[in-house]
Amino acid sequence: METYTERDLSSADLREAYLREADLTGANLYKADLTGADLYKANLIGANLINVKGKNIITYSRGQHQLTYVDGDVRIGCQYHPLNYWITNGERIGKDAEYTVEQINHYMTFIRSLKKEV
Repeated sequence: METYTERDLSSADLREAYLREADLTGANLYKADLTGADLYKANLIGANLINVKGKNIITYSRGQHQLTYVDGDVRIGCQYHPLNYWITNGERIGKDAEYTVEQINHYMTFIRSLKKEV
């Protein structure tokens, strides 16, 4: 699997690209076109996602792991589930992962706000 760490993919045409489980840590995706790209379980930690086209991507970094939202799915650490699954089961998942109550509250507040935004 190729790593795109610190690679410049700004303005790249990645339409319909198969990026499933790709390590895009720190990649510069500024203005990249991700229309139809498969980003299932892609690692986008630290990636520059400003003005990305074709995907609804939101990241949140307050907590033990970065939260990444991509077109209806949320990833926190190694857990990857649809947004509604997180809303129903997020507190249990956090407890099972031994997150603090404060961390769980931060993640769940953000997850619930995603439901309102998207």
